[in-house]
Amino acid sequence: MFKNTILLTLMCLLLTGSAAAQQVIDISTGVNNTTGLLIPLGSSDDSWTVIYPNSTVAIPRTCTLSAWAESGGCSRWISPHTDNTTASAVGALTGNYRYRITFTINAGCIPSSAFLNLNRLGGDDNINGYAVNGASFTLSPPAATDFNPLTTHSLSIPLGNLVIGGSNTLDIIVNNAGLYTGLNICGNVTINFNQLNPHFSATANTSNPSYFTLSATATAISEMSLPGFGYYWSVEELNSSGSPIFEIVNPSVWWTGATNTFPGFNYLTGYSGTVTSLPGTPSPGRFAYNRTYRIRRGVWSTNCSWQDFSIIVTTVKSASGGHTLQITEENSSGNAPEFLRLPQQSLNPDLNIYPNPGSGIFTIDLPAIENAQLEVLDMSGKKVYATKLQNPGGRYTLDLSGYAKGMYLVHIRDGHTVHSEKIVLQ
Repeated sequence: MFKNTILLTLMCLLLTGSAAAQQVIDISTGVNNTTGLLIPLGSSDDSWTVIYPNSTVAIPRTCTLSAWAESGGCSRWISPHTDNTTASAVGALTGNYRYRITFTINAGCIPSSAFLNLNRLGGDDNINGYAVNGASFTLSPPAATDFNPLTTHSLSIPLGNLVIGGSNTLDIIVNNAGLYTGLNICGNVTINFNQLNPHFSATANTSNPSYFTLSATATAISEMSLPGFGYYWSVEELNSSGSPIFEIVNPSVWWTGATNTFPGFNYLTGYSGTVTSLPGTPSPGRFAYNRTYRIRRGVWSTNCSWQDFSIIVTTVKSASGGHTLQITEENSSGNAPEFLRLPQQSLNPDLNIYPNPGSGIFTIDLPAIENAQLEVLDMSGKKVYATKLQNPGGRYTLDLSGYAKGMYLVHIRDGHTVHSEKIVLQ
């Protein structure tokens, strides 16, 4: 029968650094991935396949066994062999069975660590080890024989053995010595991600006695290739109490890559309130001496949340008549721009966009509004698509085929209200 049940308890892992995002992939056997509920006894588990001893072919379905083998409510035993009223999986071959599950790791954040976390791991006759994308690993401590459970631990998965943003395979190797075989797992694969780095370095040119220029360069340039990556710059002039006099918010002329020289900004312009566009010019922006500015950079990606960093730039006149710049770092404010603070679900229950994520063609069930305008913004806030909707209260097909993969914001405006939804283009 199913003789060897190895009990493992999920460890609490304390991670150094700013591990702020996590992907948890349930790999429990006998569980419906959509509902999270145990599947009926005798039914098939669509998540797991099995490779027989001396074979390389994965059989697409494994059946769940009867309740006698249950050892908890989070998983069921599965086997590739016939389940009958005696609850035996009859017809097993001797040798190693490879029970396999595939999973996808989201891209868009930077992975820091990965673990195979198990509340329960049982195999008949015993577990010989596991493999990730073909790379084999032994259990530590080694696999137990009957009635000799492993101690509590989690199994580290080397990041070099994982495919970030693609499909991965996990094999649990079960050795069988008799007629019956099966596998019971309650657990998950957990991927921890580090937050993005919004920091930048700033240098100034004070050669002109009337104004100075700034050049700001991102510290973590490699992050800019992540799926759905976006960045944001803003400049504020502050009064003596530290309150903004005006704010220049992410104009398109500042979408220049890793380095920003703030083209189009000119201290002689009488800015007020919030400014979102500047004239297109290749010349670096001009900042006034004896004023105080806050320079802010924010970053995000498909699966990483908003992070920002800012500096305060002030000038002090020296005894010789020249100017000395003082640059002071600030803590992140934690406040994303408005277009990134939308909820995951639609602000209007009648607005539905699917499939989401999608590969290019999206269907929009429209709310019953008149004179509606549809806009699509990328994560820099740039409008990449716009059209007038002729059939409010109906259905519209949005074709983003050919657009860059990543996250977009869909706005539907009716003159009074903006209905918004985030979508992901894969």
